[in-house]
Amino acid sequence: MSLNILRRFTITSILLFAGLTTANAENHEASGWKNFIGFYLWGMSINGAASIGSLDAPLDLNFKDDLLENLTGAFSAHYEAKKDKLTLFGDYMYAEIEPKSELPNGAEAIVNFKNKMWELGLAWDLTDSAARTTWQLLGGIRSNKQELRVQVGNPVLVSVNEAWYDGFIGGRVIAPLSEKWQFVGRADVGTGDSDQVFNIVGALDWRFSKRASLLLGYKLMDYNYDNGKRGPEYYAYDARQDGFLTALNFYW
Repeated sequence: MSLNILRRFTITSILLFAGLTTANAENHEASGWKNFIGFYLWGMSINGAASIGSLDAPLDLNFKDDLLENLTGAFSAHYEAKKDKLTLFGDYMYAEIEPKSELPNGAEAIVNFKNKMWELGLAWDLTDSAARTTWQLLGGIRSNKQELRVQVGNPVLVSVNEAWYDGFIGGRVIAPLSEKWQFVGRADVGTGDSDQVFNIVGALDWRFSKRASLLLGYKLMDYNYDNGKRGPEYYAYDARQDGFLTALNFYW
């Protein structure tokens, strides 16, 4: 499963990059905009708890043993466009897992879980273009949608389709370490439909060519969400998602 995912990830990255650069490179360079798109894999583990109606379910999912083993689909991409001090960015992540387990009576329980997350935002340079290290103030909106279905045979025992939205504000630092290496750090805090959400990223970016780089790092996102409903429609998600991050970035 993991080799197929990595293969699709690489092929998709190359094809999308080829199309983008062929169509847009000259126009964007002439207008002064600098762009990059990154296709990434976040090997996250989940620790916390979820509540559905009166049912409380502890979450202790390891990426390698629990998530990757049952992964049925995944796609993640990050895009940025920068001109002068302004940076516009967008991010999309999709993951679907389908673990199966055998109940004491011999029946098979199938769990289907989909997580879709996107964010849109902007960043503003607090330092001028001559500074070696760039400090940025950033903010935006983030959406998280979770779909959960549990069934034994034909009957669906649990079905959840929940989406929520949060605003966030934070900062980012981009610090060159050498000609080809730089450190990228980001931290932000958000609220809205969620009581609170924290997001932290630390990574090293290796610019191995003019048009491409490889990023390796770590990402942590801590959610505390409660939809405020009562009865069977109640849903809460209080969990820490964290793990290693790798991305293939293309520039034009």
